[in-house]
Amino acid sequence: MQTVVYFAVVAALVAPSLAHTIPRIIRRDAGLKVELSQVLATEVNAVMTNTGSESLKLLDYGTLMDKNPVQKLNVFKDGVEVGFTGVDMRYSMHGLTEDAFTTLEPGEAFTSVINIAALHEVAGGEYTVSTEGAIPYAALDTTEIAGSIAYESNLLPLTLSDDDVAVVPRAVPILDKRTILEGCSGQEDVAQREGLGRLINVAPLAAEAARSGDPARFQEFFKTTDDAVRQNVAAKFDAITSESSSTTSGSTTYFCEDQFGYCSPNTLAYTLPSQNLIANCPLFYNRLSSLSTRCRDQDQTTTILHEFTHAPGVFGVGTQDFAYGYAASVQLTARQALRNADTYALFANAVINNCSVLSS
Repeated sequence: MQTVVYFAVVAALVAPSLAHTIPRIIRRDAGLKVELSQVLATEVNAVMTNTGSESLKLLDYGTLMDKNPVQKLNVFKDGVEVGFTGVDMRYSMHGLTEDAFTTLEPGEAFTSVINIAALHEVAGGEYTVSTEGAIPYAALDTTEIAGSIAYESNLLPLTLSDDDVAVVPRAVPILDKRTILEGCSGQEDVAQREGLGRLINVAPLAAEAARSGDPARFQEFFKTTDDAVRQNVAAKFDAITSESSSTTSGSTTYFCEDQFGYCSPNTLAYTLPSQNLIANCPLFYNRLSSLSTRCRDQDQTTTILHEFTHAPGVFGVGTQDFAYGYAASVQLTARQALRNADTYALFANAVINNCSVLSS
């Protein structure tokens, strides 16, 4: 599929500034249990329980509490993860409001029922289902992120029939691209052009740093210094450079407006990975700077990068959202970090701003 990006690319890179440091992030591992069970033919019941002695104020984004059709489960067939057909969102981590959180009292549970046939490429057969990641949390009297809590569910074996799968509509329908409205104009057009132009310069710097840069920085984000992993990450950044450099060829279709109706509050942009479609939301233009000079921050350029990592057409299997933001992303395992979109965006931000390396 060709890239139909409705703007030209202008190469420009904002010079990096001195690193901006932040307080250390505290990790809490205890107190969160996730149990999966099958309730109906294609439905999985996911119960997240606060097993600790303190109240937990958990960020909803990208978790079982998220009301959007985001990826909440990992579904495997014969050891290979099947495709996700929902939406990968990038949320703003600034200006969080109380309605972005769910508070679980000690012993309290949150239950979510997920129809895997609506969100994953499945047919009749044997599958294994699980979920894992790291959830940011805040103190009860604030919406500022204080740290993250890692979680991992049980492995749930699941048997599906072709008949059961066939009657389940997709949560995100296959889109007829002939109905897509015209793309960018005005200031949105300018912002998107400049974002892609900056990414042509930012992604190669990230690739070089991944390939042969400071091992401590790579370890901070990707939790390993294994050379094969470093080369894999560098190759993904190289692919993003290529995808950013042409508006008439490539693997993604990128729109600078919400053509598909998934811009919920605090959403910056989103990707439909099964269709290699990407769209920006109004907050992309209203809240983000073009290229942040603050460490561990969000901006337009690294948001485009984040979305490109989700699209499997750019570089094989796309990323998912195991964690949002620095506090949660640096608590992932090496395996999770390699597949986490925000890890790539945060690494690029650290490279271009020469951020100090924080141990985790």
